[in-house]
Amino acid sequence: MGLNSYPRNGKKHNGNRIMRQEPNQKDILPLMSIGTVIYCRKWRECVDFYRKALLCDISFQNEFFVELSPLSGARLGLMDVSRTRKEVTHPESIVISIQVSNLEETLQVLRKSFPDMPDSFQRVWGVKLISIRDPDGRVVEFWEKETT
Repeated sequence: MGLNSYPRNGKKHNGNRIMRQEPNQKDILPLMSIGTVIYCRKWRECVDFYRKALLCDISFQNEFFVELSPLSGARLGLMDVSRTRKEVTHPESIVISIQVSNLEETLQVLRKSFPDMPDSFQRVWGVKLISIRDPDGRVVEFWEKETT
């Protein structure tokens, strides 16, 4: 059963709002990209870290925000939290998960920028993964599906 399948007061519920009807599988949103923004205490260090970890250039920047586009349709925004009214309480509770096609190759490339990367990966939940932390303490996982 999915999240929308559990009744609450006799109505289907999704988070804090009631779903009026099931989405029509023929309806398609004209999405062009999807991304996330993370608020960074050590903003400049995080920008440098993610440029090295994702091997990508900056697609947009101003004095307090940088956007990276590591692949078509995906964006990662890095906001200098000192320039906003937001509070960053627990960056270590955020995991940035990145699926790769070849984890061994990814490790070789990442070691050039991050020589302290672990030498081996973990096997959990049917995937091989390796994780590192960004300058603010967020976990960044690189993973590959296990082949059977």
